[in-house]
Amino acid sequence: MVLAQRHGKFQGPLCREHGVGMAKAFLSKTLIQGWWGIVSFFMNFYSVAVDVGSLLKARRLPPPSGAAVQP
Repeated sequence: MVLAQRHGKFQGPLCREHGVGMAKAFLSKTLIQGWWGIVSFFMNFYSVAVDVGSLLKARRLPPPSGAAVQP
């Protein structure tokens, strides 16, 4: 992976709790694994900014209002 880059992305509806957890997981991986490689070193600054933005966005979601009961 020194010469290549790997990108991950998740799209889907998440509640605040799971959104924050997913954003923290992506940020952790980015901070640990994102620095290996010449181009990746510089691209990682952008990735960290996107991950932090996603974390802040997830934290602004309203609290859960109750789950729908399914028979």
